[in-house]
This record gives sequence, structure tokens and C-alpha cells, in this order.
Amino acid sequence: MKKLYTIASFVLVSVISFAQVTSDAFPEPTDVSTKILKSKKIVSSISTKAAPFWSVDFSGGIPSNWTNGSNPTPPVISAPWVYRGPSTNPGVNTGSQGAYAGTNGPIASPTAANGFMLFDSDYYDNGGTAGNFGAGTYPCNSITGGAPTGHVGTLTTDAIDCSMYSDVSILFNSFYREYTGIAKIAFSIDGGITFTDTLEVHPDIEVNERTESDYQVMLRMPFNIAGNPNVQMQFIYDGTILYNTSYNGYYFWMIDDIELIETPAHLLDIKSETFGGWWIGYQNTGDVGIDFTFNPLNQVTANPYRFESV
Repeated sequence: MKKLYTIASFVLVSVISFAQVTSDAFPEPTDVSTKILKSKKIVSSISTKAAPFWSVDFSGGIPSNWTNGSNPTPPVISAPWVYRGPSTNPGVNTGSQGAYAGTNGPIASPTAANGFMLFDSDYYDNGGTAGNFGAGTYPCNSITGGAPTGHVGTLTTDAIDCSMYSDVSILFNSFYREYTGIAKIAFSIDGGITFTDTLEVHPDIEVNERTESDYQVMLRMPFNIAGNPNVQMQFIYDGTILYNTSYNGYYFWMIDDIELIETPAHLLDIKSETFGGWWIGYQNTGDVGIDFTFNPLNQVTANPYRFESV
């Protein structure tokens, strides 16, 4: 009996150990998104939104005084952003062409029909063929199976006069899906010599997650950047981030309808909302303070909604 117990214990430990290894394994690239970040509809929620003092909707393609590309340190390579327009091929009805695009279509911005910008990391690396890592036109991985190299896509505006505004917000539509890439915006006030104060656009998006196609972003420009007469913004897809995996980059980032506005007074932004309230008095019943994803009607009286912040 003791021997059987020992064997059973060994099997149980082995199963638990195997389950831990399996659950901790980094997921492979896939066309299935495990989480979709819902749109916040920022513009419609700001009743006192100021008129933009600068905007671009890519109706005429990439503005002629913008810069598409950079000079990263080898072996990292620079890959261009692509304009999708009414007369381009493919056109505005096509989003990513990568092997793991799945059913994801183009960005659903207000003016998507007249054009938008796309960085297609997925397609650049595999050319549209699943498992064809490193064989695309601008690969971020090594076709020989060696150390990944990574690629970077930068789209840089011309100089923008923000001298009349001490508090500036950036509004734009952003359709983004992530594997190991990162979407960023950096800023320059010295004619594009240096870009600093980098903001991550989608910090809530993780591996194999995406936004909705009509997602709107509102970011506050760093205070040391706002108020300057020659601000340049640089939209950066960073495909050099190597997590616990052998792959760089993947999947895509589409942007459109970019506006700069004076930040509205008394602006309140709520992120990562949960239906909770069971944080005060939970010790009295021996429970733990945790968030709910829903609040049953018969519990609302005992646990009314509260607004809490940190």
C-alpha cells in the first residue's frame, strides 16, 4: 500500500510539474486574439472638446514633409509604414496581409475611406505564409534560426507649433495587435536631432491581444514638450522587443485621424475599470477584497457602487 501511495504521489507531482511548465510556456504566434480592448469613444465623451489646432487624416497620403523610416543600429533594420488609400493596391479595405492577420480587417476610423497608415510587422517578417519566419521583405527574425534581429518602423511629423498651449493632448484612432512589438510615440524639440520622452501607446495590450478596430487613443503630451514652437512627433513600431520567446515583432499597428488639442479642463480619465466596491468591511464577513466583473442586483443595496482611485 505504501508503494502504491508513493507511486501515486510521484505521478501527481509529475502532472502538476508538467502543467506548470505548459502554462508558463510563451504562446506561439496565432491569428486568435485572447483579449480585445473595447473602444472608449473619447471624442464623443468630451463635451467641451476644443477644436484641434493641428490635424492630419492622410487624405492625400503621407504628408510630403514627414519622414518615413530611420537609421537604426545594425542588425536591426528600418521598415517603412505603408499608406492605404482609395487608389492604392491593396486599398482601404485591406488591413494586415500577414499570415496571422486572421479575420482582422482595416482600421475603422472616421475617415478610413480616404486613407490611413499601417505598419505590418507580421507581413514584413513572413510574407503572408504561416511559419515562414524571417523570409519576408523586412524580416525581424533570422531565417537561419540564429539570433533574431528585429525591425523598427518610424513615421515622423514635420515641426508643429505648440507654443500657444501649455497642456496638449494627442487624439487619434489606433488599431493595434501585439505579439512582442511595442507601439510608441517619441518627441523632439531640436529639429529631429534627438527624440525623447517616449510614451507607450497601448500599455494595457499584451501578447496576442488587440484593440477594437475603431479604438481611440488620448495621450497627454509631456509638459516639457508642450509649449514649444517646433515639436515633432515620431510614431514608432518597435519590433526589437524580445520577451521569453525566440521571435521579435508581430503583428500590426494602424493609425488615422491624428489631432492635437488643448487638454480640456477638469479632464477625468478612467482606465481598467471593474465593478467593485467590496473593499470596505469585507473583513467583517471573513471575505477578501476583490473586484467583480458584474454586480448582482440583490447585492447592490448592501454594497453600493463607489468611485475609488490610486
